[in-house]
Amino acid sequence: MDFFIESRYTLEESRRFARVINHRSPRFWIARCLVPVLTIAYSIFLLQKEMYMIAGFFFLVMMLLVGLGEYLRDYRSRKLWEESAALRDERVLLHFTEEEVEVRTSVSQSHFSYDKFTHLLETRTHLYPMLSSTQGILVVKEALTPDQLAFIRSRLPQKK
Repeated sequence: MDFFIESRYTLEESRRFARVINHRSPRFWIARCLVPVLTIAYSIFLLQKEMYMIAGFFFLVMMLLVGLGEYLRDYRSRKLWEESAALRDERVLLHFTEEEVEVRTSVSQSHFSYDKFTHLLETRTHLYPMLSSTQGILVVKEALTPDQLAFIRSRLPQKK
């Protein structure tokens, strides 16, 4: 099977990709789940010791740190998108063949054999053939026929 897909990388697509990668990271789940649980537990401990001001201040600071982590992730993905001529609202042409995937933009052209991909991440709206834990190619599912989608899934290993 041999087919082309044309798309544009927008800032929102870049942010979505960063979220998909980060949500699979253990560091994300530690920050998202463990820190708030420990914060609440320690705040309750301080309240039992009748240290109301310290408990409230500690709780507020820890919740702000969790929110700051989310903001910084989006900020870094926006900064990367703005600095990268290959990503910034650029027309991207993906060419899937039996042997490889070719990625073309106005500033670059790359060829990747299927064995270079480590896994395939899949969301409701996108496919992300991943070259490493932080590098991948964005494919919008709406642009694919069911046969093309099955072809990509059969060529790339799924991540459990």
